[in-house]
Amino acid sequence: MKEDVISSKIQYNLDLKGEKIQGKIKFGSSFTYKQRDFETDDYRIAYRGLSSVLGGDANNILAPNFIYDLDTNQGSYIKGDFQRTNQYESSGQTFAGYISSELILSDKWKSTIGLRFENYLVKYTGENIEAIKFNNEN
Repeated sequence: MKEDVISSKIQYNLDLKGEKIQGKIKFGSSFTYKQRDFETDDYRIAYRGLSSVLGGDANNILAPNFIYDLDTNQGSYIKGDFQRTNQYESSGQTFAGYISSELILSDKWKSTIGLRFENYLVKYTGENIEAIKFNNEN
């Protein structure tokens, strides 16, 4: 797997110090970009013949004298399979912005309100388990 990430964030706080109202206003934005390439294969160790000859010792599975022999048609071997659903490229970007305020109205009353916006865009190239292919699609 190879993944590259770029991330940035900007925040600003503004203090309010009026005679009647005190508090803070906060605002900011962020941006994140990710690019991922993912590939994997599946490998399994199998044994042809009576596994009792291994004597219950897991180290014997890949010992030279137990590796598959064409003449006897017995022994252990490694089988690799390509997994199409585990091969993909994707990219995503997120943009966010916010503003919030914290107002102190009195010794007993405080108000906090805010608004946040996020926009996501994800693109994917690969194949799913139903063999549906995607080519740089959202």
